[in-house]
Amino acid sequence: MANSNNQAGGRRGFLLSSTSPSIRQRVRSFVRSYWKWVATIAPILVLIIKVGIELGLDWAIKLSIFIILVFILGLLFRLSRSLKTQPRVIYNNQFLYNAVTEMYGIQKNQYVVESQLTDDGCSVGVVTQRIENISREKLDQLEYFYQMPDHEDEDAGKDVHLEVLRCVGKDNKKYGVEFRTLRTTDRACEGTFVFNPVIGPGEYVDLTFKRKSPPKTFRMFVDQNQRDYREHSGITVSYPMDRLVIIVVFPSKRHFPLVCDFTVYYGRTRSLQHYREEERLRGEGISVTSNLSQQGVCALTLDVKYPILGLNYIVWWNPPVHSLIVK
Repeated sequence: MANSNNQAGGRRGFLLSSTSPSIRQRVRSFVRSYWKWVATIAPILVLIIKVGIELGLDWAIKLSIFIILVFILGLLFRLSRSLKTQPRVIYNNQFLYNAVTEMYGIQKNQYVVESQLTDDGCSVGVVTQRIENISREKLDQLEYFYQMPDHEDEDAGKDVHLEVLRCVGKDNKKYGVEFRTLRTTDRACEGTFVFNPVIGPGEYVDLTFKRKSPPKTFRMFVDQNQRDYREHSGITVSYPMDRLVIIVVFPSKRHFPLVCDFTVYYGRTRSLQHYREEERLRGEGISVTSNLSQQGVCALTLDVKYPILGLNYIVWWNPPVHSLIVK
């Protein structure tokens, strides 16, 4: 259940104040914002003063000096305001997670999806998660949706195969799980996991399943003129989660990308970017980590605590240029 400590804390548990930028950072930001104005106006005023002196126009000289003084005072005022401490307010996602979980009655803990890519662009993904039923009702099924990357290649595979590997509860109680497909499109699969026996109130199950996409799902290499092409792997958060881990494993070092990052979108369409959530994650020091071990493991990892319900978290990378690969 959502613990009562957050409720007792009231709004103080919901908001956190971040530290303000340093004085040096604020001065640099101020200079970057106004140097173009200074560079544009200063030559004009100097030209007016020069013409005024040559023609003996005292009023032009006085007007130019007055404008310069007003401009300098304005800059000093802006600088003084920018140097003031202005702590920003950041939402505590743990509080949001607890509140939404209490309303949903279901939570997924330690959601980990590890996708193993192969030379032919196939992906074998293993998903592990703990599903907790904190409602007063019995839970007999759970929806699931998976969408593969969109490709212009007509030969790219379109079928996703899903297989349940393990489902156990407390004291290693075994559950039978059947995946029933509700709808399939060219590159997406939607269905429900049906549990037998049902998950009772206060019970949980540790569910592990494997999904396999066909060859050419992912582009392993690109041509020189496609070097900015982005490949990606991710998930849309459809249930409250306390932790989301996305791992992409490449078959060898020659397939490993040099450029990678993460992006957060609203919903499944990946058309509208969620900059505020990205800013929160980067502010917490979260990034895509690269793992190139001596044992030959080549992987990208994104680890997010308390992802927001309804958002799409993806890891993207630029596939290596085929002609630049040293075999």
